Amino acid sequence: MMDKGQVREWLREAEYVSFDLFDTLLLRLVRVPSQIFDKMYEAAPDLFPEHIGSCQWRHMRACAEKRARERKKGEVTLEEIYRELPSVIKMPHRIMEREIRTERENTFLNPEMEALLLEIKRDYRKKVILTSDMYLSKEHVLGILQDNGMDPSLLDEVFISSECGAAKRDGSLFSYISRKLDCKPDKILHIGDNWKADYRNAGKAGWRSIYY
Repeated sequence: MMDKGQVREWLREAEYVSFDLFDTLLLRLVRVPSQIFDKMYEAAPDLFPEHIGSCQWRHMRACAEKRARERKKGEVTLEEIYRELPSVIKMPHRIMEREIRTERENTFLNPEMEALLLEIKRDYRKKVILTSDMYLSKEHVLGILQDNGMDPSLLDEVFISSECGAAKRDGSLFSYISRKLDCKPDKILHIGDNWKADYRNAGKAGWRSIYY
C-alpha cells in the first residue's frame, strides 16, 4: 500500500498530476468493456441487418478494431475502426454514434477519484491532465465527462493515444507527454488502474506513479 505521506510529498513536488480515464476517473456499468457492444445492439437493433445478433456484432466490432490496428501498426481512431467493418453493415456512421452514446450512458464518475482531483486543484493548485489509451477522440471523452457532471475546465490537458499516435501500453505516450509539456518526467505524477501500463510503464518513463 502506498504511504500517504509519500503521496502528499509527491503531490507537493509535482507540476502535473495525471489521471487514467476508464476504471480510474470514470467507471463503467459493465463487467468487461466489450459488453458495451452488446448494450449498443440491445438499444438499437434496427441499425443492424436482421440476420446479425448481438454476439455476431460484438465479434464484427472486435475484428474491425484488430484489422485497423494491424493496418496502421499503431493506435487507431474510432472512425478508422468503423471503416474496417464488412459491407453487410449498411449504417456504420449511425452505429458509431450509437457506440459513443452507449459509452456515455454506461459510465459514471468515480467519486473517490473525483474528490482527489478536486483536492489537487483546490489545495495543491496543480495542473491536472488526462492520459488514456483510447480510440475515442478528446471531444468524445470531454463530452462523456461533462455528461457525468464533471467540469472539463478542471483538466489542463487531455492526451488520448489515438490522437497522439503513442500509447501507455508500450510507454511511448508518457515520453510524448513529457516532451509536449516541456516538463521533467519526475515532475509528473500519474494515477491509474493498470499495473503495467499505468504503473510500471509510467515509472520506466521517469514519471512518479500510483497504482490505483
